[in-house]
Amino acid sequence: MGGENINIFSRKVAQGYDDWYETPLGKLVFQVEKDLALQLAQPSPGEQALDLGCGTGVHTLMLARQGLEVKGIDISPPMLEKAREKIRGKEIPAQFIQGSICDLPFPPESFDLVLGITVFEFLENPRAAAREAWRVLRPGGRMVIGVLGDRSPWTCFYQKLGREGDPVFQHARFFSPRDLLGLLPGVRGQYEIGLHFGPDFPAEEKDRALEIEKEGVRARKRNGGFICGLWRK
Repeated sequence: MGGENINIFSRKVAQGYDDWYETPLGKLVFQVEKDLALQLAQPSPGEQALDLGCGTGVHTLMLARQGLEVKGIDISPPMLEKAREKIRGKEIPAQFIQGSICDLPFPPESFDLVLGITVFEFLENPRAAAREAWRVLRPGGRMVIGVLGDRSPWTCFYQKLGREGDPVFQHARFFSPRDLLGLLPGVRGQYEIGLHFGPDFPAEEKDRALEIEKEGVRARKRNGGFICGLWRK
């Protein structure tokens, strides 16, 4: 399966993933991660994009709403089933494909943008996936990978879930900026760090959260929970 653990992403996990994004805190976290990823990706309408480990299609649809033609790929049938439900009967320029992101079923130089958000944490060989993503990226294209940071209150929160038996976070690894940029040895990348409020932050204080976020990104504070990298080909 190309180093991806298909068994941890069950139907129950797929539903829980979507449910999380509908909570007040989940919506706030998604806004922060989305804004940072889009800031780096700079998507343009009409571009061809690939969403690695697309899950239930949250980020695939984010790109489609920006006017891109997007393919999402994931190893988990339950996650893809949820993603396909979201576009069924709608004119949304998105397609969902089952497959391994470590062995992509696309020719070289197929995409203007390759995005992978919170998927590399769950791969046995994340460098292999990064090489594959680079292979299918066109010259002049951008690759954006967002990962869970290793020095954040969110890290402690996820590690606790793993110790308590959470089927996803039992298998997660957490990244430093150096780890992230090391996914493509010899290729220069850049990164930003976001998610500077913790999992116990009161989600109703959205304006304060976004001020904390703005200051954290500006100061490049190291303890953010989301590290997002950009590579240009």
